[in-house]
Amino acid sequence: MQLYPSVDVNGQWVRLQTQETTVLTPRRPDIRMAVRDEWKAAGIKWLLILDGAYGADDLRTKSPYWGITQIAEAHGFRLWKLN
Repeated sequence: MQLYPSVDVNGQWVRLQTQETTVLTPRRPDIRMAVRDEWKAAGIKWLLILDGAYGADDLRTKSPYWGITQIAEAHGFRLWKLN
């Protein structure tokens, strides 16, 4: 179903003229890279995450989808660099 902007003119619905396009911007395949891009835009270059913290497993198991690289691991923490 498509919706079109319309206006009531003297009791008649008239479709407004628009410049339509059928070109859609494809959504990124994974939102993780979009989050990483936001971090980079905010000046964040490194992440230090405690194993077991919320999201830590996702970062570890899906690091290529996040665009991050593990640099170090010690005392239950992991240091990640944003690519």
